[in-house]
Amino acid sequence: MDINRIIIENGVMLDPKIMNDDGVIDLFEHYENLPQDVLDILDETTGDEDYDELYAILDRLKPLGYTFEIGMCGSAYNLRELREDEK
Repeated sequence: MDINRIIIENGVMLDPKIMNDDGVIDLFEHYENLPQDVLDILDETTGDEDYDELYAILDRLKPLGYTFEIGMCGSAYNLRELREDEK
């Protein structure tokens, strides 16, 4: 991948330098690319959620087209848009 190239996805310019090895941007680290309805849900969080609370947040984000992963330590990471095959 040419790291000087800018990718345009859904009208948003994405710098390849902020993508992980799979070409995915963790939107937890780039809030500026999130729609307001997703931001509203995330703004209600404290960062101290347990597994059940994280899954409840995930259930609210999926209908909006977003998902994230939950680590073994109980932390959320890799917030991203759902792929077509996940919808």
